[in-house]
Amino acid sequence: LGIGFLFENMFSRRVFIAVYMLSGIAGGILSAVVHRYELIVSCGASGAILGITGYLLAFGLCNKIELPFSKIFTNICCVSNTWKLIV
Repeated sequence: LGIGFLFENMFSRRVFIAVYMLSGIAGGILSAVVHRYELIVSCGASGAILGITGYLLAFGLCNKIELPFSKIFTNICCVSNTWKLIV
């Protein structure tokens, strides 16, 4: 979808890796907290991908930068639709 390329072009590869990893870890922890009484094994990159998307949206809105919202919206829809298929 190109959201990673957009992020790397706007920032740097280091920032991308840092945000991606922190978002993935935070998503995994949140999933474990939400499902703490259920026996569920969780893996995937949806938390990390949505973290990258959220970072781009927050940065764009706070700094009044024009972003390709069609790409960002498509990314959010793809991740959420994949999640619905899994659940």
